[in-house]
Amino acid sequence: MTESYRKDICENKYFRPNEKFFLNRIEEEKIPHMHSHEDCVEIAYVSSGQGLHKIGEQEFSVHKGDIFIINGNIPHVFFYDKTKKYEPLVVCNCLFTLDFIDYNLTNTNNFFELSNNYFLRELFPRDQNVELIKILNHENSDIEEIFEKMLREYFLQEQGYKEVIRAYIIELLVKVLRLYGNESDMSEKINYRNKKVIDNSINYMKAYYNRKLSLESVASMFGYSSNYFSKLFQKNMRISFIDYIQKYRVEVACTLLRKDETTTISEIASNVGYTDVKFFKVVFTRITGKTPSEYRKTIQ
Repeated sequence: MTESYRKDICENKYFRPNEKFFLNRIEEEKIPHMHSHEDCVEIAYVSSGQGLHKIGEQEFSVHKGDIFIINGNIPHVFFYDKTKKYEPLVVCNCLFTLDFIDYNLTNTNNFFELSNNYFLRELFPRDQNVELIKILNHENSDIEEIFEKMLREYFLQEQGYKEVIRAYIIELLVKVLRLYGNESDMSEKINYRNKKVIDNSINYMKAYYNRKLSLESVASMFGYSSNYFSKLFQKNMRISFIDYIQKYRVEVACTLLRKDETTTISEIASNVGYTDVKFFKVVFTRITGKTPSEYRKTIQ
C-alpha cells in the first residue's frame, strides 16, 4: 500500500451529473491510496473479509459487520493484510453531501452538523468533537440490507430513486446512530478490550520471554498491525514494547544471577531469550548500570 495522500473532491471525482451521493461495493485492491472526500461524508460498511483500516494515524483491524462514519477531509484507506490468508476485504461505501439530507447544510462536510436535523437530533452522541463514528465487531443484517437496497436503486435509476436513496440514507444513519447509542460507553468498552489485549500480551511475553519474540509476531497473535499494537502498548504501559521485554528479561536475569553463582553469563543470556551475549550485556548494563559480572559481585 502506498502512503501517498490524495483529496478527492466528491462532485468531480465520484458523483454522477445532478447527484449528491455515490454508492459502490469494492474490494480493497481497488483502493490503494490514502484519500479523503473533501465535500462529503462517508459511511463505510465491511461487507465481507478481514483487513485493516487506516484513518489518519490510527489503524484498526476490521472484519465483516464493522461500520464507520467518516467526516470529510479525514484521510483514510482500507487495505488487505497480504501476510494473512483472509477472505478478500469487501467494503460498501455511501458518500453524500450533507445538503442532500438537509437543505440547510451547505458548504460543510462536518457530519455532526446533522445533529440539528429533527430526524436525528436525539440520536447524536453527546461528544460531538470526534472525527468519526466506528462500530466494531457488530454484524447487523439491517445495515447490509439497507446497503443492498441503496445499491439497487443507485444502479437502476428508476423514477424517484434519489428520494428513495435519501430515505435509505436517513434510515441507515438512524440505525448506525442507534447502535452507537446502545454502546454509549463504547470508548470505555474499547479501552477495556485494548487493556485486556495488552494484559494478555504481557502474560504471553512473561510466559515465553526465553523465546524469540518480536513486535510483529505478538501483534499478529492479537489481530493487530505491528504499528497500531506498538502505539497501543506505549499508550497503556507508558513504555515501548521492546523496552518492556528487555526490562523483564533483565529482571529475570538478575534473579538467576542471585540464585546460582555457577551459571555462566552466556547461559543466563540464553535462558532469558538472548542468542547474542554481547547484546545481552549491553542491554543489561543500560538497564541496571552494571555489567552482569559486576552485578553478581555486588550480591556476593
